[in-house]
Formats: sequence, structure tokens, C-alpha cells
Amino acid sequence: MNRLSPLPLLLLAALSPAAGAQQTYTIQDVGTMSATPSDDVLATGINNPGHVMGQNKKTNPSGLGEQQRSFLWDGAVQNEVFPSEVGSTWAGGLNDFDQCVGQDTVSAARWLGFFWQGGVTTSDIDLGPHHWTFVRKINSHGSHGGDFYSDETYGFVYQYHAFLRARNGAWLDLGSLADNRSFFRDMNDLEEVVGVTGGLSGPSMGFHWTLSSGMVDLGTLGGNSCNPQVIDNLGRVAGESQDLQARWRPFLYENSIMVDLGTLGGEEGIVSGMNDFGGMVGNAEDLAGVQHATLWENGVAVDLNGLIPPGTGWDLTGAKDINELGEICGTGWLNGLRRTYKLTPNLTRPRLSGFQPGLADEENRIFGIGFTPGAAVEIHYGLV
Repeated sequence: MNRLSPLPLLLLAALSPAAGAQQTYTIQDVGTMSATPSDDVLATGINNPGHVMGQNKKTNPSGLGEQQRSFLWDGAVQNEVFPSEVGSTWAGGLNDFDQCVGQDTVSAARWLGFFWQGGVTTSDIDLGPHHWTFVRKINSHGSHGGDFYSDETYGFVYQYHAFLRARNGAWLDLGSLADNRSFFRDMNDLEEVVGVTGGLSGPSMGFHWTLSSGMVDLGTLGGNSCNPQVIDNLGRVAGESQDLQARWRPFLYENSIMVDLGTLGGEEGIVSGMNDFGGMVGNAEDLAGVQHATLWENGVAVDLNGLIPPGTGWDLTGAKDINELGEICGTGWLNGLRRTYKLTPNLTRPRLSGFQPGLADEENRIFGIGFTPGAAVEIHYGLV
């Protein structure tokens, strides 16, 4: 797939398939770093250059014991992220600069957050007094967030708190709405955060956090609990929420209204990834209760298995993330082995990402696929 390099430009809307046309995809196996074919592998995110972060389980060559290993797939091979000699590395997220974050088990008593780029790692993100920090996301400006084991208690037990390291370098404990407990799920480029709070003395609540308003309860689809997973740069939130029948349903929260997105005919589903053009991915059940990787677009849930070529040997059980170009990563079964995949849309014309906003000391960035290598590209932008 021919890919346009980042350019210092402003705004352009992504090109969609022709009206009434069904988007289809090619599929790539992201591979494995393990010498044991049956070892599990999963994806945690995809950036606009089309690179995938994830982790795989690696069985010791002796057959005794195993470790989790984070990886960055660059389109060809998996590069091991922070190869620890002792513990495991757990994958968090990545941004468009291939900066990766996660957690490294330095020792039984020290589980620290890491920041990795180009083979160089900082593994000393150690918040709170209990030496447990997991950095789960990093945005395009380098702000990152996750969870740490705090000194706040509920029932004499220390509780996890969501945190944000802002672009200005400030470390912020996001607090909680109940039970002195909160968990980080996602963050956008504007440093808005979504996550979960409570769940010990009552139901789990989904929250939306900003520096100006603090933590706000998102509500539910009528049930007791809500579990947001992702927020885009327009402030829209998606994930799963219980309805009146206590079913976990996929939702979109926009303009203070939460909407059930529907499934593939079954009871439950969840949105795990979303881009700024309204494309959402995750998994949903069919009428038989079987889980499939799912794309929600224009208010319709579609089984991704029907959008790849037949006879590939793939069974796509879940989709994890979607970038601004419509490329998707997720996990499924390939000829009976658990594998991670990347889906690339089949295009009839080139496609560009939207405006990737630069701040005062940053360039603006735009990405594209489907262009002829070396060809001149003229881009016009403005208000409509």
C-alpha cells in the first residue's frame, strides 16, 4: 500500500467509499515473536502510519515458564519493546511518532510504567508509594496517562487511581467519584480522559475528565454500570454500558446523550476503538451468541469477517482500534492459531487523514494511503 508521508498542512476531510458501496479490506498477519506457534498474541492499538502495538506470550525455549513481550509492528516485522531480562512487558498504546508506553515487571515488588521509542526505553515511571504504574495511552503531543496504585484506601485496602501526565509536565491524580478508586481507559489530543470509577460499594460509573470540569459521570443506557473505552478529538465517547436488562451494550455518547449502537443480532457488544470520522470498531454477538469483530459506521453494525476475502483461514473475533485512514487492528484465529491482524481498506481513490493538530512548537501533520510513489500531490483546504 503506497503511503503518503506526514506533511506540514492543515485541514482536509477523509474520503469515504462511494455512496452505497460496501468497504472491503485486505488482511495481514502481524506475526509473532515466539518460537512456539500456539503462544497467544494480541493488538492494543494502531497509529496513522499503520504500525501496530501489542504483546505476545513467549514460552521459554525449555518449555518452563512464559513471559509477555510488548511489540511494535512496523509493517514488516515485530520489534520487541523494552526487552526485560527478568519480567514481562505489557503493551499500552502508541502515537504517530511510534512512541510506545506500557508496563514492565522489573521485579515482584516493582511494576513500573515505561516510555519507548526507537529502541530506547525509560522504565522509571513510578507513581505513588507502592511501585505499581501502568501507562496505557500516549497522544500525539506526548501526554500520557494510565493507572497507579495510590495511597487512598477503601475498606483499609489501597486503591488504583487514574493519572495524566500533561504536556506541560505536570503529573495529575484524577481522583475518583466513589470508593477512592478509578481506572484510566483513553485520552484524546486535547487531554480529555475517560475511564471507570467506583464499583466496590456500588456500580461502576463511566467518567469523562477535563482539567476545567474534573470528573463527570457519563450515566448509562438504563442499567447500573458503564465502561467507556475510547474518546475521539471531538469529545465523543464510546464503549459498553448496561441497559435495563443488565446486558452490556455498545454505546456512543455525544452531546450529553448516550445511544445504543446495536449488535450483530445478539445480546452484547463493545466499542474498543474510534476515529474522528465516526468509524468505530470492537466486537459484538450474533443471534447465536458468537462474538465477531465488528465495524460500526453510519449507525450500522457490520461483521468484519464479511469484508475480507473468503478462504483466508481467518476468524476475526475482535477489533481493537481504527486509525484516521480507516485501517484496523485486532485479534482472531488464523488456521486455529491466535493471531493479530491489520486490515487495510481497498480504495478506488487515495485517502487522507484529517487534521492532526500541531501546537505552538509542533508541525501540523496529515497522512494518506493509495498515492503513487513520487507523484506530486496538490491539497486544497478551507472552510465549507
